[in-house]
Amino acid sequence: MRYNGASTDHATAKFVPKLANALPSARCGGWSWATPIGAARVRDPGSEGALAISAP
Repeated sequence: MRYNGASTDHATAKFVPKLANALPSARCGGWSWATPIGAARVRDPGSEGALAISAP
């Protein structure tokens, strides 16, 4: 993914439809800002409490 412009709004507007097309059935879930994020939880999806992205 590359963008050479100066506007994050423009970049996001171009990116969102491409992401939606690439992951048509993916849905956003709730997020708890109180949940700590650690590198191990992101890197090891099999660990307890790992962060997961799912597409039904």
